[in-house]
Amino acid sequence: MLQKYPTFQKIIHIVFAEMEVLLGAAPFFNVLLHAPALTVFKVATLLGIYILYKSQLFFNKFVIKFNFQTGLFHLCLYLEHHGPYTEHVMDILYVEPDNPIEIRADHGRQIHEEIRQTLVLQNPPFFFGLIFEREEILRPTFILLGRQTVLHPVRVRCHVLSPDKETNYPNYSRCCVPTNICYLHPNQCQCGGLHSQLVDYENIMIILTEYTGNGKLVSTMEVDVVNSTNISSVYTLKETYAEQVELYKCRRREMHGEYVF
Repeated sequence: MLQKYPTFQKIIHIVFAEMEVLLGAAPFFNVLLHAPALTVFKVATLLGIYILYKSQLFFNKFVIKFNFQTGLFHLCLYLEHHGPYTEHVMDILYVEPDNPIEIRADHGRQIHEEIRQTLVLQNPPFFFGLIFEREEILRPTFILLGRQTVLHPVRVRCHVLSPDKETNYPNYSRCCVPTNICYLHPNQCQCGGLHSQLVDYENIMIILTEYTGNGKLVSTMEVDVVNSTNISSVYTLKETYAEQVELYKCRRREMHGEYVF
């Protein structure tokens, strides 16, 4: 029938070729395009779909999505005032919660460097720090650092000090330095003096030093002459630097959890 109209036949072939590119992957249209017995039906059907496809009004009103591979027909009505479909590209940045392990590791590296720099200056000749010892110990635990201090990659060998009296008060800021303090390695000495211990940098919350107005690095602890004895010297945090205890408590909560009373 179409052979009598070669020009029309050529137009139809062009339309078929375009429709085969557009819809050739669908099994239904593969049959429709290649079934010779359905020539008239094929022409009518494809021309109808082609006209609808080319119609701008059709696509402005709604969009029809054909999915013949799964045998489903999805009709999505799209309101005209929405306009044509648009694609919005968004960069989604996921905010990870603070990881206590990473926080402690970063803090430990900073403390390590701070101790190293202070030891290099050799001024003050000795200084103190506050450590987190155990959860049940609420008060700050003092450590003594100085020229005999040995820095290791993740720990420091120093002396852990006791308070001048039995207390678990979180704001207590006094400690004792015994006169029989021993600087030999514990494995090399059997005396009854206070020997050094290994302390993780992560557990050292703060180094008790500060720069003065003229740029001098000083210890924020001072000796309490009145309460010191021939057995031990009592040191207390200077009132000017009392906020260092609050900083200790803040860092302890951040890295080791809330206080358990």
